[in-house]
Amino acid sequence: MTDKLAVNITVVCWNRLEATKRLLNSIEKFPSGYPFELTLINNGSTDGTLDFFKSDLPDFVTRIIHIPENVGIAKAYNLGWRLGCKEYYMKLDNDMTFLKVGWLKHLIEMVKGIPKVGAVAYNVEPNNYPVKKFGGITAQVKQGNLGGCTMLLPKDTWDKLGYWYEGFGLYGGVDGEYGNRILYAGLLNCYSTDKSMVRHFSTAEENECLIMAEKVCIQYGLVRKGAFEKRKKEYVTRLKVSSGGNCEHQILRSRV
Repeated sequence: MTDKLAVNITVVCWNRLEATKRLLNSIEKFPSGYPFELTLINNGSTDGTLDFFKSDLPDFVTRIIHIPENVGIAKAYNLGWRLGCKEYYMKLDNDMTFLKVGWLKHLIEMVKGIPKVGAVAYNVEPNNYPVKKFGGITAQVKQGNLGGCTMLLPKDTWDKLGYWYEGFGLYGGVDGEYGNRILYAGLLNCYSTDKSMVRHFSTAEENECLIMAEKVCIQYGLVRKGAFEKRKKEYVTRLKVSSGGNCEHQILRSRV
């Protein structure tokens, strides 16, 4: 697939092999409704993920990359972003599964129909947010960062804000930092109002990681605490601090 308007979907996998299989099965079962290129990245897994990636995977898997050691989620996702630059980029976590046809088309329609949108995603949080109509599109507009499990960004957002911030190391408030960067740039973070499209198979351990990431965001001033204008300039100018996923890697498949 060489359609420049296709979505570059990147899935970074550090273990959780069964979750990865479940996600791929759901992509095969429920057509996306919009062209995409799928990049799978093995980020130093030790549970058989690499052997699985070397097996006969579906044709919709466009690119397979092996990173020998875990370099962290930001750097790994940045690598997939850089190698498959398109008009749209989707950060898709491997513990998601799709439940309905048209899951990608729906997000693309949101991006195209919402003025000044920075990112869209499916809401897998327990909370709902104020619903706003944009012509024929309805969305939950969040005055904070979106969860990054299914986050879709138009290239315009990347042109303004750049890659995920790699300064947290292996883990940390990656989604939170980028989401706040979007707000500081005067753009919108919007969730879909359709909660029946996806399911998030989070674990208790992962929920603890989310809590820890929130604490990291607060520690580094990445969560808005009444200091919006003060921090706006600082985080908008972070677009140049990433290496763009520069790390040792091996391309196992490339059908571009």
